[in-house]
Amino acid sequence: MIEDHVMRLGTDTAGYVSLGDISSLNDYRVVIAKRDGGNKLRLIVWDIDDNGNLTRRGTGTAGHVSQISIVSRDRSRVVIAKRDGSGNLRLIVWQVDGAGNIVRRGTGIADSISQVAITSIGDAREVVAMRDGSGNLRLIAWGRITDNFTYNSVFSAAQVNILRERHRLAFNRIEACTTLDGREKEALIDTYKRAIEHGINTNPNANASAFINGSQILVNLTNFFSLVDDERAQTLIHEMKHCAGFSHPTRFNPPAPDADTPGDNGLYYGSPPLQAEICIAGSQSDLTCVKDSSGACVIRSL
Repeated sequence: MIEDHVMRLGTDTAGYVSLGDISSLNDYRVVIAKRDGGNKLRLIVWDIDDNGNLTRRGTGTAGHVSQISIVSRDRSRVVIAKRDGSGNLRLIVWQVDGAGNIVRRGTGIADSISQVAITSIGDAREVVAMRDGSGNLRLIAWGRITDNFTYNSVFSAAQVNILRERHRLAFNRIEACTTLDGREKEALIDTYKRAIEHGINTNPNANASAFINGSQILVNLTNFFSLVDDERAQTLIHEMKHCAGFSHPTRFNPPAPDADTPGDNGLYYGSPPLQAEICIAGSQSDLTCVKDSSGACVIRSL
């Protein structure tokens, strides 16, 4: 039997560490997750050549951590499972570009934990094993937001990608949003877990529409995709709030003396669908949303 010895090759260092884990993206790149001297999560990308020489690339940081586990989702993304500063499970998705720069993408949270480990089961899905707040083993399966959404065949591949990306951005803004209360956030997050169908709205005056408590968003191909990115995300999170069961009164437009205006926090702009728009870019779009003859809430450009 031939013995399989190992030989030490290259070495590099990167400051104080009290916890750490490692995952490979490919044969020549790894990502390290560690707890640094400030008890913060720090990710570092290294490249390794054929001779074992290591070259440090990008770095990312993300708040207090007391437990860490890392897994590769694919050749450009890793997922971190950590115990955060509140003692809760937090998943963070990071993307690494060709130059080794690392950027934070999405976040998921769960309940109290004391230990954690994560593994990938392919197709952008992970399973976390943890010791929960009662001291019991708990497994949670995680999937990527919008993978449960469907799209009419009329949408091009590029348009579907835009819808998915804008939905994911909107979802990732929910947790830190200060204009929605806990109940409103929870309802919106739960709605993103549902199977939402994306169809076509042919109303020439509409950007998109949805029914209260519905499971469908109808998008006008011309109007919606003519919007800038923030307005696309605002439109989608607004309609998702309708799918979550939230409504608002009809907007009063100028020149009415009591016209509704963005930021006035009145009955229209103070309602949850309009408050959700602030989660995107800190402002509200100057769009109007009314119910049409079928009862769908239709967003129109003014």
